[in-house]
Amino acid sequence: MNTDINCGAVIVAAGMSSRMKAFKPLLQLGDSTMIRRCISNYLETGVNPVIIVTGNKAGLIEEHVSDLPVECVFNPEYESCDMFTSVKLGLETIAGKCGRVFISPADIPCIAPRTLILLEEAQGDIVIPSHKGKTGHPLMISSVLIPEILAYDGGSGLKGAIESLAGCGLCKIEVEDEGILLDADTPEDYERLKQYIGDKI
Repeated sequence: MNTDINCGAVIVAAGMSSRMKAFKPLLQLGDSTMIRRCISNYLETGVNPVIIVTGNKAGLIEEHVSDLPVECVFNPEYESCDMFTSVKLGLETIAGKCGRVFISPADIPCIAPRTLILLEEAQGDIVIPSHKGKTGHPLMISSVLIPEILAYDGGSGLKGAIESLAGCGLCKIEVEDEGILLDADTPEDYERLKQYIGDKI
């Protein structure tokens, strides 16, 4: 495998799902679950490796995806840290294994494979998709930026780290894929996702 050109992914699934009041990664969505849909979107387009950052109910996730070609890495600070800590752990794990990296949370399960292909084809060290002018997930970065992101210690998380790299080539790609905007922070969001999946079947 040529690690200079292949694209990997970090999926963050370490959170407490407090606003949802249910464990989001294992929620049913169509004929699958949130986390398996996230993984499948990447695998379908040849993304490799795929790193899952776990925390809350890590054992359940690891068992649930044990038949898939992914690597799970555990964040022991998941109860007290923010999402950026998990992102950093994922980036540390994937560093040196691929040329570019997708970063997304586990509750964005409806990103179309075609969108991932468009992002991979884009030029730029930082690539962000948008739909009708609104930016969404996943973020894609060149692996050369990983050390600088890991070194960022400001208070604005991944957003602040990316903004601190403003001198790098940033590219926004407008896509027709509403799925880049659809998460599951709340039960209402989850119902919207189920309806969206139903409309696509």
